[in-house]
This record gives sequence, C-alpha cells and structure tokens, in this order.
Amino acid sequence: MVGIGYYQAGYSIEFSLTVTLFFSFPLFVSFFSALVLKIRAKPIQIIMLLVSVLGLIIAIDTENMRISSLIEVLQAFFAALCYAAVLLYRGYGAPPIGAFLSLPH
Repeated sequence: MVGIGYYQAGYSIEFSLTVTLFFSFPLFVSFFSALVLKIRAKPIQIIMLLVSVLGLIIAIDTENMRISSLIEVLQAFFAALCYAAVLLYRGYGAPPIGAFLSLPH
C-alpha cells in the first residue's frame, strides 16, 4: 500500500512534493504513539509537531491546488500513514521474525 500511494502521487504532482509528504510519516508515528500506545509527548515535542504540520501546509500550496492534485496529495499522505503503521506494528506489536524479513531499525 505504501508503494502504490507513493508512486501514484509521484506521477501527478511534483516529485519533490510527493517526497516531502511521504516523509511526514514521523508525524503519524508520533500521533499514533500518543493515541494508541498512550505515550506522553513533552511540550517541546508537541510544539515541533505543530511547526512541522505548518511546514507541510506551506509546502502543499493550497492556493494553487486543483481537485485532481488533492487526490494525489492524499495518496502521498496515505503512503506515509501506511509506513507509520508498519513501523509501529513492527516496533510494538509484531512477534519476532527472522532477520531477513525484518525492517531495518
């Protein structure tokens, strides 16, 4: 699912925007860590998350956005969301597996 959203978005919007949106996955990891795993964030972490969300909003350039571009932006965010879910599952929920199948830490 990660690859589908990532590459589909890359065909329709600028590749630099696709990469920027995909690498927003730490935001999703932080959000789901607090929401699902009940990990408390420090105030400075919350401030930095808000600043990075603001940076993403600026990078998306909503004034010049077309409806078709919005779908690709959502696909890039979906790819980031899926990657964050994989990282959280692998880090906290998955049983140990062989080294050849595991994600790098």
